[in-house]
Amino acid sequence: MLINCTPYLFDFNAISNLDTEIMEIFRKSTEILEKFPEICECVDFDLDRHALKKKELRLSVKKYNEEQTNGKDYLFDCCEIKIGTAILLESGRPRLRTELVVFFMILRGLWSSISDHRAAETFKDSLSINSVLAYYNYKIPGINTIRENVNAISNSTRRLIMKSQAMLILMKGLDDFSEVYIDSTDTAANTSYPTDVSILYKLIDRTYRSFLLLENEFDFPCLGDGWLNKRLKNMNGHLAFISMNVGKRGVKGKVKESFKAFAVLAQNCINSFFEEQERLTVNWETSQLSPDKGIALDALWYKIDEDLHDALYVLYYAELLVHENIKLPSREKILSISDCDAAYIQKGQRYPTIGYKPQIARSGNGFICGYLLPSGNTADSEMLVPTVLNVYQTTDIMPLLVSTDDGYASEKAVRTLKEECRIPTVSINGSKGKKITMEDWDTTSYAEARRKRSAVESGMFTLKYRHGFGRMRRRGIEAVKAEQLEKVIAYNFIHMIRKEKAALKNAA
Repeated sequence: MLINCTPYLFDFNAISNLDTEIMEIFRKSTEILEKFPEICECVDFDLDRHALKKKELRLSVKKYNEEQTNGKDYLFDCCEIKIGTAILLESGRPRLRTELVVFFMILRGLWSSISDHRAAETFKDSLSINSVLAYYNYKIPGINTIRENVNAISNSTRRLIMKSQAMLILMKGLDDFSEVYIDSTDTAANTSYPTDVSILYKLIDRTYRSFLLLENEFDFPCLGDGWLNKRLKNMNGHLAFISMNVGKRGVKGKVKESFKAFAVLAQNCINSFFEEQERLTVNWETSQLSPDKGIALDALWYKIDEDLHDALYVLYYAELLVHENIKLPSREKILSISDCDAAYIQKGQRYPTIGYKPQIARSGNGFICGYLLPSGNTADSEMLVPTVLNVYQTTDIMPLLVSTDDGYASEKAVRTLKEECRIPTVSINGSKGKKITMEDWDTTSYAEARRKRSAVESGMFTLKYRHGFGRMRRRGIEAVKAEQLEKVIAYNFIHMIRKEKAALKNAA
C-alpha cells in the first residue's frame, strides 16, 4: 500500500538550500521525476509486482495453516503462486514513497552499497538524508527495507531513467550527443580467482552442505554417519598441497599423484551424492510443506542437481588437463560457483580478471550515453555497432562522430555505421584502424576524433574509482547490469550537477 504522507516540520525551500552533494542529487532526482512522470509509473509497477508476489505467498501460507488446523490435506503447487490483482494491496504495510526509492537507488549507485558500515553510518548521520525523510514524514527505514525496495526496480526501469537523463541533458543544452567515444573495461566479479581443483572442491562442499540443509531444515534422512565429511577433509588437504606446490620445480610428480588421489575422492563423493539424491527423490516428490517451505525445498533440490552435474563436468576437464595435457578454453569452463555468468577477461597486457566486460559510450561533454553488458568475453569488434545503436536508443540521436580504439577495428562494422547509420566520421585508433580508414585518416575530423578519444579514459577512471565500477558486489549478469546501471545513473547526475554549476559560474 502506498501511503500519501503529508510533508511536515520542514520547509522544503529551506532544506533545498542545503549545499551538499546528497541534497543536490535529491533535487536532481526530483526534477527528473517531475519532468518524466512515466518513471514513477514504472517504479510503482515494479514495487506493486514485488509486493503482490510477497502477499500472495503469505496468503498461501495462511491458507495452508488454516487447512492444517481443520485437518485437511493441502498439496502445494508452486504454479499457484502468481501475480494477482491490485485488490490484494488495498491493505498492508506502508510502502516507501516512489521518490525516496529512486533517491536511495541513486545513492547506492554513488556509494556502491547501502548496507556496508560506511553507508549505514551516512544514512544515520547525514543531515540531508534526515531532512528529506522528515519532509516526507518518514523516519530512517531499515537498511533491509531500503535494499528490498531498490532491488524491486527492474532493469527496464533503470534504462528508462538513463534515457530520461539524456532527454533532460538535451533540454538543458548540456550536450547534443553528436560525438561519441566508445571503450570497454574489465570489471571483477564478486568471486575469487579460480583453479579447476578449487572449483571442484567448492562444488562438492556446497553439495554436502545442501544435503545437511535437507536433513536439518526438511527432516530428510541423509548422509549417514559423517564419512563424507572425512572425505572432504582429505580432499581439502590435497587441495592445499596442490595449490602451494603447482608450478614448483622438482615436485611435479608429487602434485600429479596428489591430484589423482583428489580426483578419486571427488568421484566417490559425487557418486555417493547421486545415490543419496535418487534415494531421497520419493521424499521430495511426496513432501507436504507450507508454500514458503515448498519453494525453498524445490530451490535447494534443483541447486543440488545442478551442482552435481557441474562437479562432474569440472572433474572431466581437470583430468583431461592433467592426464592428456588438453586444456579447454576458459569460455567452456566454470570459473565461479557464486557467479556462473562471470568470464575470463584479459585486456591487452593487463592482469586477467574473472568478471565482465561492459561497453561504455561517452558523449563529447562527458556524459555516459550508452551502456551494454554482453555475456562472456565478447570481442570489442563485435560490439561497435550494437553500442552505437544503444546510444541511439538512449538519446534518440544518431551521432555524427564515433571514435574508439584499435580493439574495435572491423571493416564490416565501419561500413555498417557509415552506410546504414549515416555516420560521416567513424575513427578507429591504431594500425588496424588506420588500415580500415586509410582514405580519411589524415583529414581534420579524423585527426580531431583521435585526439579527443582519450577523454573517455577519464570517465572510465571516475566510474571505477569513484563509483566502484571495477569490482562488483552482486552476482549474476542481470544483477550486475542493475548494479552498473545504477552507477552510470549516479555518474550522469553528478556530472550534470557539475556542468550546471560551471554554466552558472560562467554566466555570472
